Amino acid sequence: MRIKAILVALAVVGCNGDGPGVGEWESSDVRIDGAGAGDQVVDSAAPQMCKSQNGNIYTVWHDDREGTNDIWFQSSGNGGTSWLTRPIQVNKGQGKATNPQIACLGNIVYVAWEDTSDGELDSKSIFFSRSESAGTTWLDEPIRVDADPDGKYMSIDPKMVAAGDEIHIVWADVVNGAYDIYAASSTTRGASFSAPVRVESDTPGGAYSSNPRLAADGSGGVVVTWEDSRSGKTDIYAAASSDSGATFGADARLDGGDEPGDSDSFEPQIALSGGHAYVVWHDRRNGDDRDVMMNWSADGGATWAAEAIAVESNDSASPNPPGSNDGAYPVVAMNGTVAHIAWQDNRNVGYDVFYRSYQDGSARALEGERAEGEPADPTGELRLDLDDFAGYGNSINVQIDAVEDRVVVAWEDRRNDGYDPTGEQDQVEPQGFNEVVYNFSEDGGLTWAQEDFRIDSYCRGQKYARDIQVALSNRTVVATWRDGRRGNDDLFFGSQRLGSSGIFAPEDVCTAEAE
Repeated sequence: MRIKAILVALAVVGCNGDGPGVGEWESSDVRIDGAGAGDQVVDSAAPQMCKSQNGNIYTVWHDDREGTNDIWFQSSGNGGTSWLTRPIQVNKGQGKATNPQIACLGNIVYVAWEDTSDGELDSKSIFFSRSESAGTTWLDEPIRVDADPDGKYMSIDPKMVAAGDEIHIVWADVVNGAYDIYAASSTTRGASFSAPVRVESDTPGGAYSSNPRLAADGSGGVVVTWEDSRSGKTDIYAAASSDSGATFGADARLDGGDEPGDSDSFEPQIALSGGHAYVVWHDRRNGDDRDVMMNWSADGGATWAAEAIAVESNDSASPNPPGSNDGAYPVVAMNGTVAHIAWQDNRNVGYDVFYRSYQDGSARALEGERAEGEPADPTGELRLDLDDFAGYGNSINVQIDAVEDRVVVAWEDRRNDGYDPTGEQDQVEPQGFNEVVYNFSEDGGLTWAQEDFRIDSYCRGQKYARDIQVALSNRTVVATWRDGRRGNDDLFFGSQRLGSSGIFAPEDVCTAEAE
């Protein structure tokens, strides 16, 4: 099955005010942070996005437009065509508010973040607020979720998920000496939260734990995963709750197959659907170059496979044996009980984006053809960044979303970094510039487009786009990202119908901008 690209022409209208020299061309991207008027330099950071079932798009971030970092919110009720006239501040205290997280359900929006309002020594606490009006109004007094009213201890790195009437928040907390993983839950859509529960089974404060992630099914099932150094180097652990986060069962090590604490495992990500849970990460069990690994559960996290499973098809008989290339930062999403996994991989020297899917713990074969008419890889592994040579331009920081039978994978692509719009040089010094690029499937990951597509539109290789957030809305891919086209960090939004692509600005515009 070959999916054709359809280019969407951009309207030729007046200057959008986001940079000099734009002339009669206007980018299809929309700047939504509303900061930095006049000579004020404001950097927007840590964007997060949520797309609700009714099509509303919500995004949060932090910036210091008021002199210290606050949490700001924007929303669109029409797929990103229009946005609130002004962003809305969510936090209410006088402390530094950073690292926001967002979840949504229709017109209900939830935000959690780190905040120093309760601490005299800039110790962070975890705060929460909600809106029942699509974000136009928020709680007068946010709820502090951790059990540290005086702000004596550091609570960091909150992660949040909403499912049905349930909201679950996890974070790393130093209250016991070393960081432990704690969780607090609400079964009343955020009206109140339970007392924090320590998720781990080892001695409190006995070892450093960090980077928690979680998933929930809305019917009492919650699974938390994290990095844990109880045995020496960092392993991946998980614990499950069947009573909406009130209690957690004994935790389990997921990166089995080598000795506990023998090698570092990092960056766990999790998805849960139909009682099946998948956790992915990268580790160094085979050397300094990382390999992408996973574990899975068919009973909501109560039990797991005895040993970790290598996601990359790089067994000892392949051209890429374990540890021979760097596979890193995997992401996972699910359709039913099918898990879709994507990651960045430098087996071709530069990083490319690879994909593989699993069902019942086994890799699924792909169908159709790969690029240039090659048959699909029987192992189910596929390179998705197809519009440049393998390994040519680094494709990194992969994101994924899956809805019904549709799957989208997006990434930061540097194939045009070093491009000179003036034509005076064949190549200029790379600056780390990139575009936002995606590929997609509409049959549950069995076949993919044989070319990739741009979400953003601007001059080729003249800006960076970082911290991408991506979601599917019907047959449209929507994204927010941190964008440097104006010199400082702004928050931008873009969308494309699946199979459509943003186009670069005309060469004369880009030449004027470059000069």
